[in-house]
Amino acid sequence: MEKDMKLVLKMGIFTNADKNRAKENFWYQHTLIDSFTRIRAVGLAEDSNSRTAVAIQEQAASRLPFAIAAINNDNGGENEKDFSLYLEKEKVAQFFSRAGAPTDNPRVERSHLTDELEFYAQGNLYKNFNDQTRAIS
Repeated sequence: MEKDMKLVLKMGIFTNADKNRAKENFWYQHTLIDSFTRIRAVGLAEDSNSRTAVAIQEQAASRLPFAIAAINNDNGGENEKDFSLYLEKEKVAQFFSRAGAPTDNPRVERSHLTDELEFYAQGNLYKNFNDQTRAIS
């Protein structure tokens, strides 16, 4: 499996330019793609911590028709701590991409580009989290 997180600009506009509060402008789209079958699972979160990544991983795993053996993800904080412990408990091998190497996760990176061009850029941005979550489901 390849896993990555995409920042989704709330309502398509940057509402808070204060550096310390810039994260208030985004929701976080977690995407998992099986490298062989190309089956994709997507989850949206309001924050980017490792506990949230665990919850989304559990949802994604329940939707897949097979067990996950390994995950290749970037070095973001959401993929460490609680997330790493969860994968260890579930006996899922975790591999980290090299820093600045999107070619280590090409399918999920391409998926995010497609999401941007064919979904978000076409006006599929909503004012509240629940509506946005329903739209990507």
